[in-house]
Amino acid sequence: MRPHRSALNGARVHVPAGAAIDDPATLASLRAYGRRATLLLALAVGAAVGAVVLLSAESRAAAQLLRAGVRTEGVVVAAGGGAHDGNLATVEYLVEGANRRGTIRYSGSQHYFQGEPVQVIYDPRDASHIRTARDANDDGFGKGIAVYALIAALVMALGSARAAARPWRWRKLLQHPWRPYVSICEPARRRGGERSVQLVRLGGATGTPVTLRLRPVTRRRAARLAGERVVWVAGDPAGEIVLALPLTRELYPARAPRGWGGRHRPAGLRERARPLHLSH
Repeated sequence: MRPHRSALNGARVHVPAGAAIDDPATLASLRAYGRRATLLLALAVGAAVGAVVLLSAESRAAAQLLRAGVRTEGVVVAAGGGAHDGNLATVEYLVEGANRRGTIRYSGSQHYFQGEPVQVIYDPRDASHIRTARDANDDGFGKGIAVYALIAALVMALGSARAAARPWRWRKLLQHPWRPYVSICEPARRRGGERSVQLVRLGGATGTPVTLRLRPVTRRRAARLAGERVVWVAGDPAGEIVLALPLTRELYPARAPRGWGGRHRPAGLRERARPLHLSH
């Protein structure tokens, strides 16, 4: 196979002979996806552990105040709160003979009423840190962070599973040799829309283009793909394939769209256009 120039820096890149997976640069790119999966899994575990530690710390702090705090008599001087503040009650309580005021955040159906007597538990080291026997007076900030951390952990775990599964699927496709195709990338017509790439096989008998319809990809990845005049393809162009940038071996997955077998289309049309969806 004759060498061609890469549009990234004009370097001459030879198409390796044999199976694509036998190419060291391709194998290194494939393993990079495995490292990405490991990193995402580690981040997911870290986020989940952090959320558990945060919730546990808040629970221990509330239990410690309930167990070792100073109990004093108080009275509710104002009750109710705005939609953004939740349910708040302003209480007045005694600390070493002096009146102090603080707020109690409560939840559930049990409300405080103005003038209602209440037992306040305060931290002897910081009398403004208060709670009641019923309500821990948690501001919800820590719980909110923990919830977001758990959601992030779930998203990263799913991303890790996807990143780990992709190389396993690609190993079968990469048993085929790399084949160079002339690439013409068309920009998306609207923001977030699909891009398309028309590929013409180098040295092909007919030069008939194969059209790939790209799913939305990041701008950087799309720019790198659009900047290449020649890309490499492994697999069956009529089914699932893998694209690679020749110089960096950056891999792009592609597959035929669901629900199109092409059986009811004219033979010439099936040969002329095979839409494939490209995912990032």
